[in-house]
Formats: sequence, C-alpha cells, structure tokens
Amino acid sequence: MPGSSQPGNLQAKIVSVIVAVFLWFFVVTDVVYFFDMDIPLKVIGLNENKALVKPIPKSASVRFRGQGQVLLWAYFTLPLSESALYLDVSKIHSLQEYHLSTYFEQHPDLVVLPRDFDMEFINIVQPETVWVNLEESISRNIPVKPDLQLNTAPGYVIVGGIQFMPDSIRVKGAETLVNQVRVLKTAPLKLDNVVNDIFMDLPVKIETSLPLSYSANKIRLSADVQSIGTRQINRIPVSIINVPPEMKPIAIPDKIDLILEGGQDILLTFKPENFSVVFDFAKSWSPEQRQYPLEIETPDGVRRISGVHPEKVEIILR
Repeated sequence: MPGSSQPGNLQAKIVSVIVAVFLWFFVVTDVVYFFDMDIPLKVIGLNENKALVKPIPKSASVRFRGQGQVLLWAYFTLPLSESALYLDVSKIHSLQEYHLSTYFEQHPDLVVLPRDFDMEFINIVQPETVWVNLEESISRNIPVKPDLQLNTAPGYVIVGGIQFMPDSIRVKGAETLVNQVRVLKTAPLKLDNVVNDIFMDLPVKIETSLPLSYSANKIRLSADVQSIGTRQINRIPVSIINVPPEMKPIAIPDKIDLILEGGQDILLTFKPENFSVVFDFAKSWSPEQRQYPLEIETPDGVRRISGVHPEKVEIILR
C-alpha cells in the first residue's frame, strides 16, 4: 500500500539528518581555529607593606589556536577552572608598565591553564599594557554614620537611643586611598510607627571599585522600643556642691520628688540614687535670695520630667 511506506521514509530521513549533523560536526571541529577568551588577570608577590593605588583589569582577552572540538570544550570548561594570568609585582618599587603579550611570552609559567588544555597560547588581545602603581599600605578605623529615620508610633519611645556595632570599620589599602575615606555610610533605612524592639543588620556602603579591604561590610542595629509610662520617684536627696570651706549651707527640704515620663519597663528599674539633684553654691547662691531651682540629671530612658515637688528649695547657712 502506498501509505505504508511513509513512516519508514520519515525515519530514514531523520537518521540521514542526524548522520549528516555528526559528519558536519566532526569535519568542522577538526579544523584549526583562532579563538579569543577572557582569562582572569591577578597580582602575586604583593608585599604586605604595599598596596595597589588603582585596580588592574579583572581579565584579559587571550587569543588561542586549536582544533574546533578543543575550542568548544574549552569554551564551556575554562570559566569553571582556576585558570589565570599572574603579574608578579614583587620587584616593583612604585610604578611599572607591563606589555602583556611580551611579558607572558617571557614568563609562560605565569599563564595557568588546565592540564588537559590542548591549545596554543598566541598573544594578549586586550589590554595591550597594564600599569601597576604601588604605594605604602596603611590601615585606619573609619567611623560609621548610619543613614536612619526611625519614628515610633504614638505612645512609644526609643529607650537609650539607637545602638549600632561596630561604630567604626578598619579600612586597609594604599595610603592615598585610605586617607580619602572620611566616613562610611549605611544604606538608607526609614521605619515609621515602630512599636517593637529593633534588631537588624544594616549594609555599609563600600566602594568596590577601589582596591581597599574592609574589616566588615555591615553593622548590627538595635533599639529598645517601649510604651511610654509615668512614675513618681520620691525622696531624691539634694546635693550642694562647690561650697567654700567657711560656709555650711543646707537645703530645705533636703529631698525632692520627681514625676517622670519614659519607657515603661525602664522606669520600673529606677531608684533615687539613679538621679542627680544639685545646687551649685558658688554659681548660684546670693545673700539676697533664699529659694532656688535645682539642676536635675536623669538617667537614659527618661523622656521628660513632668513634675518636680517642690520646684524650688530654700538654701540657708547654719
């Protein structure tokens, strides 16, 4: 029947196409080609007291010659290998120009390729030359300045301020480059209506285009967020300071009460001895005046003093 031969003809055509593709592949890949590939360019022999002033190119375009099947294999496997071109800078004092093709012809041991890489190294296509500039290496602690906007929800307060660690990062590299770094900033962060404690890492903006190393690339941010409460602290003693030896003043009353607003949890921990209530005799006392306001210092966590009882005390001489 005429129709019964169609499946057989289709299979024969498919087999013919596959055989033709294989024959074409083996013929084509057996031909010698020139092929350009990017190989990582690295520095070796850098003394610990020296550093790069400018980064060198990350890679160089290298021209190879080899059979098609080898080039095809290298195209897929070379990026996964530890291949590299190495510039030995151990003998450089400050500035050196490298003509790459000539340099690697004279130093073939610095061209590291896989052992089974059966291709001929021809030359460096680009860059043709590389300048290596070295300078004395220094390290310095650079302060970190967080770029933050943290706003608590109504009725909440941050107790003890916003904390971050570390507050500085050690930067190491060429002296000229390190001295240009005055402050390190973080990625911007804005949080509104905060009601819970904050614990998070914040990335630090680092200039990756410069040959500098950093001891850290992020800081740990924390903030103690508490609901606002009030508490009265009673019988806080009044201290009189800077009194001349011949005088003996006393305060009446010698203790005061404070009404405080602040983080509810931390307010519960305060005791009278956590506060400083002072009258500076040398600065404020006058024979014509009897009652005086006091200088009050509160610990971290107090948002404000909403009441002082009494507001003034009498200072008399015994």
